[in-house]
Amino acid sequence: MSINKKFKYALFVSLNLIAHAYFVTHTYAQLDLDLKNNARSEVQEHRIAGAVVARIENNKLAELFAVNNAALATPSVSENSVFQVGSISKPVTAWAVMTLVRDGKIKLDDPVSKHVSRWQLPRSNYQTKAVTIRRVLSHTAGLTLSGYPGFSEHEPLPSIEASLSGDTNRAGNVRLFQEPGTGFRYSGGGYTLLQLMIEEVSGLPFHQYIDQAVLQPLGMTNSSYLPTQPVRAKRSQAYRVVDEPIPQFHFRARAAAGLHSTADDLAKFVIANLASNSVLPDHLIELMHSEQIDAGFASAGLGFFVNKESGVVGHGGSNLGWRADIAFDKKTKSGLVVLTNSERGERLIPTLKCAWTIHYNARDENHNCLNALNERKTNARFLARIGSLLLVLSAALLGLGVCLKITKRTFGKISEPAIRWALLASIAGLIATIAVLAHTPLGVYLLSGFWGIFSTLHYAPQGSEHLLLGIYALLISLAFIISMTPKR
Repeated sequence: MSINKKFKYALFVSLNLIAHAYFVTHTYAQLDLDLKNNARSEVQEHRIAGAVVARIENNKLAELFAVNNAALATPSVSENSVFQVGSISKPVTAWAVMTLVRDGKIKLDDPVSKHVSRWQLPRSNYQTKAVTIRRVLSHTAGLTLSGYPGFSEHEPLPSIEASLSGDTNRAGNVRLFQEPGTGFRYSGGGYTLLQLMIEEVSGLPFHQYIDQAVLQPLGMTNSSYLPTQPVRAKRSQAYRVVDEPIPQFHFRARAAAGLHSTADDLAKFVIANLASNSVLPDHLIELMHSEQIDAGFASAGLGFFVNKESGVVGHGGSNLGWRADIAFDKKTKSGLVVLTNSERGERLIPTLKCAWTIHYNARDENHNCLNALNERKTNARFLARIGSLLLVLSAALLGLGVCLKITKRTFGKISEPAIRWALLASIAGLIATIAVLAHTPLGVYLLSGFWGIFSTLHYAPQGSEHLLLGIYALLISLAFIISMTPKR
């Protein structure tokens, strides 16, 4: 190929890449502000099995609907379906803690150790007495263990004490790792410690106390931290994506991750946070919604998080096979509950929250959430297009490999056996490494320190599936070319 032809070819490729980049960065998401229409399209696009949505307006339930993926022969959810709601368990647990404050049995600035005798924090360089109830509620106590994978429902659960000491299905134990009160560190383990405290102070099993003190008085009759048979009978199937059901998991760390509930029941909980109720006085609820520390992405309250720009209060939830979110705004007396039974539910929730914020809540005049959605979808397109380009390049390389085989040409030193086998071994090792990191629980553990049952790819940005597919194809094509080059 002459220098002139090489220059023309390079210019052609460069202009194509620039055109792709322009297209990707200037194609914006169109947001349907109708919640139901939005939910239907997002469920199909992201292969989510189902979702149930509740919208609160003027402190009342204004809308409740279920959406199912059309690929399912039988709908996986209905308006009355019970979901695992993951870390939404925490704000409800915080309410239970505040009932003990209301009754004068504990004080927020008491050390947790003052009310717990069955287990103690391991020795450390930090003061255990500085681990107060207020700090645990706001994730500023310096405690470890952010989340729990849970146990298969066929496995027996450990005791609370054993769970705190590390019997957590490889998630770790609860210990002090930094000076309490010096910074934010999300700790599900801290809420397990509060679970033990509630049992010791109340003299009742945790699930029984919170049922009597919070769930039943608020009318949350289909909710439970220890689901009964009637509650389990209403529970939907959990999925990875629409055609990949997964088993159910249960938790000893119930205060952190064990709540089962319906969208209707969580709407009642949201309304209780918006209006006066029979369980907690207004000043305690206001305290729970007040900033205790800047957590970066939001302000941390007592069991809740507060959006620093809009003032919207809420909490998300994420168990294996489940994604959930609650959000409410006291100024507009509005709220939103989104429950999904799929790992990809986190791709639906931001879109519905944005539609709610713009259309029903009217608190995002600059449409910041829409800009964030556009950026997320733009990045997904970019990754997908790179993957597509890699697939095209792989096809071209495979064609080149076939030509090399037919014409018996060589690539110089690449044809020497030692270099050939070294390159093949390197490519095979790279493919294996990427596969382990992206597609196995070991990859989740190596990258995050958390042992899950799904691939890291599952938590990766949209479009990364296409990118990885392109990378695999490219590497395999290179290996094919090297193996096809004839020996000298």
